[in-house]
Amino acid sequence: MSTDEGIEAGAKGGCYAGIAFGFLAVLGLVVMAFQAHSNGATPLLIAFISTAPAFEAAIGFVAAYRFRYRKGLAIGSIALVLFLIEIVFKITHGAFKPGWTLAYVAIVAGFVNGLRAAWATRRAPSLNDAQLEGIFD
Repeated sequence: MSTDEGIEAGAKGGCYAGIAFGFLAVLGLVVMAFQAHSNGATPLLIAFISTAPAFEAAIGFVAAYRFRYRKGLAIGSIALVLFLIEIVFKITHGAFKPGWTLAYVAIVAGFVNGLRAAWATRRAPSLNDAQLEGIFD
């Protein structure tokens, strides 16, 4: 990513991926809590079951916020790793449906582009004081 437009597009893709990951985690939280409640689980057990998806949703939404401002190299990496771990668990435990493959690929691509934009922003040269002096003359 060498242009400002490319960096902005990558950051926007990372933002959308974070939002999608967060909403998928919230959806999973609602489904798991409903199934646990309908099976007669105690409120304490439901709260315990809901902890991991709530944590994933928070990570996804924070990553989206950070990508929107062209930052988020660390939190975006954590979100991508969490999402890949979730996909691996779905594949190994039989919950992976082929219809979701396109959505998963789009989210991974969005995270990768967001990370590339954050890296390009970090590597971009910043203006120093000598360059800023002549702007308002």
